Amino acid sequence: MMTVGSRSVRGGAVKAVVIDAKKTFVNHFIFPALLADAIYEGQYPLATALSRPLMAKLLVDTALKEQASFVAHGCTGKGNDQVRFEVSINALAPNIKIIAPAREWGFHVPATGISQGFRAHTNNKKPIRHPDDLKGLKMRVPSQEVYVQTSKAFGANPQELPYVEVYQALQTGVVDGQDNAPSNFWDFKIHEVSKYLTITNYATGPDPLIVNLGWYESLPRDLKIVFDDVSRETMEFSDRINREKEAEYIEKISNKLEVNHVRGGDLAAFRDAVKPVYQYFEEKGILTLNEIQKAREVAAGKSIEP
Repeated sequence: MMTVGSRSVRGGAVKAVVIDAKKTFVNHFIFPALLADAIYEGQYPLATALSRPLMAKLLVDTALKEQASFVAHGCTGKGNDQVRFEVSINALAPNIKIIAPAREWGFHVPATGISQGFRAHTNNKKPIRHPDDLKGLKMRVPSQEVYVQTSKAFGANPQELPYVEVYQALQTGVVDGQDNAPSNFWDFKIHEVSKYLTITNYATGPDPLIVNLGWYESLPRDLKIVFDDVSRETMEFSDRINREKEAEYIEKISNKLEVNHVRGGDLAAFRDAVKPVYQYFEEKGILTLNEIQKAREVAAGKSIEP
């Protein structure tokens, strides 16, 4: 706890207030939620979302004690957490102004890399060589729309479960399979309750390097170029290390499961199967097919401008 405060001060904070709220969280949030059988979207028990109102209360309490006029949070401005924080803060202290740096000040992204690794599938039924092999399988997916829609496009029956429950779900037959990064397969011992591993590299989450836009624009032009170049080189190095570790995990898992790789032309059927997913998100106004094409060109090295 002291380390957190010390780092804040070293980072430029005038004062750091560190609060250990574990007991409060358990006694006043976790236990009541369990007793009330509070289930998120009818799928799984509420977990981290429960902490946001408590964090907001402690933030407000501290702000009032310090006679602060502003509070800030680190949410990106795109997800649910900004709503949880800001609704709670406004309810507790409507006169305090909320600063959301990422949303209000903007940001610059000089490089984007691989987050954890590329997703692969495991299951207990058969090797996956074609999207048709996924049809009818009960496949665990994260509670994120892109993965739910992709699973449906493959013909699977998506089951939204927190990852900590996947081992038991596979063991008891609640689900037939799941997908994630190979490192998570190993860390969560998914290989103990699976038979087949299929490597398609069908998806990965972006891992962007984000800096404050105002700070970046304050740099001289030559330093901007240096910063962007070094950022890309660093991200390339990070990705290379990531892929090397991923290969090590796959090698370890291959000693436990039957492994097959889907490469080259065999991936065409998977690409065709997910075309409705692109259309789905375009119709929702989240992105356009033109933006998807630009992203493909960047990924293929045909363009450096997203």
